[in-house]
Amino acid sequence: MKLLFFSLLLLNIHLLFSQELAFPPKVNLFQHTMSQRHFHELPYARIWGWSAEGKVAYSVAGSTLAGQIIDFVILDLVTNNNVFELRMAQYRHHYTIYDETLYSFYAADILGALMLNNIINKRTDFLPFPFKANSIEYNVQLIVEYQKDQMDLGRDNVDVVSGYMVVVTANDRRKIIANFDTLSNVFVSVFSVYVAGYFLSPSESRLLVVVAERFWVHSMWELRYRFIGFNLDIGLN
Repeated sequence: MKLLFFSLLLLNIHLLFSQELAFPPKVNLFQHTMSQRHFHELPYARIWGWSAEGKVAYSVAGSTLAGQIIDFVILDLVTNNNVFELRMAQYRHHYTIYDETLYSFYAADILGALMLNNIINKRTDFLPFPFKANSIEYNVQLIVEYQKDQMDLGRDNVDVVSGYMVVVTANDRRKIIANFDTLSNVFVSVFSVYVAGYFLSPSESRLLVVVAERFWVHSMWELRYRFIGFNLDIGLN
């Protein structure tokens, strides 16, 4: 029995390292929001797939002064906790290592995480709110708190976002699905937040809500995205 288990384990490892990544298409998460002309380079995302247990795998790629950074995440939409995180950084390799070539250095880690979490590659579209289902129209609002900017950036008396709540609404009902503190990074001030849009899970029972934060760093505007799950089968208050 032990020999059989070990043989199957070796076979799975061999299959894992012999597979190639099947890249899902790039998605512009800012396409439903506003003009892009003020940004140096917008991050793009890939949705790698979904599991029947309510998980989604996605990655977001963006540029920094140190080169490209790609974050690969598997999010449990039930608990809104990341069950797997992998950061791929261009500066750890070579300046010519970029995008799909950078992914290839971590192919075994990505394939292993997809397999372990039963992620199946199913394409879903990125759409703007509102979302309509069963004669109910769902929308998302942001309740934002501000404070004076504490960083010495030559912007006296400028308000920055100190935190915000993400609220799903349906008719006269509502539910808070996330609460973010944007002051945890003392080197970055968030100046505005947007509802970017959503992905609908293949089972059509959960939404993956995407929110964007706009901040100023290295003399240019940049974006950071937040991903939040919402269960359509659980009623709003």
